[in-house]
Amino acid sequence: MKKTIKPLIFTASIAALFLLNQAQNAGAAGGNWNIDAGGGWNTAGNWSPTAVPGTAAGDVVGLTYNINANRIVTNNTATTLGTLNIGDADTTSAYILTNTGGSLTFNNSGNGAQLN
Repeated sequence: MKKTIKPLIFTASIAALFLLNQAQNAGAAGGNWNIDAGGGWNTAGNWSPTAVPGTAAGDVVGLTYNINANRIVTNNTATTLGTLNIGDADTTSAYILTNTGGSLTFNNSGNGAQLN
């Protein structure tokens, strides 16, 4: 009987830890810039997956697409994210992040927010 109870308790503990981890990361999503052009942050087609990222604490966003010239990305929406990776893959061009009517909030759900 004890052999049957111990695996059940262990399984329940693992399930509880998994659910706790999922709750802490709930809503966290992200996306990567996917065009060799500038544009508005809130244009879903500029991102992969095709959705505007930066909608919740913990989101990971990448402005790392290999661009062929300097590109201006205009943040024109309320943006919340935990990590922003920014930089051209081969470092020959630069992303320029501007703001027109939007906001940029770093919130990584109690973990250190990052700008890389």
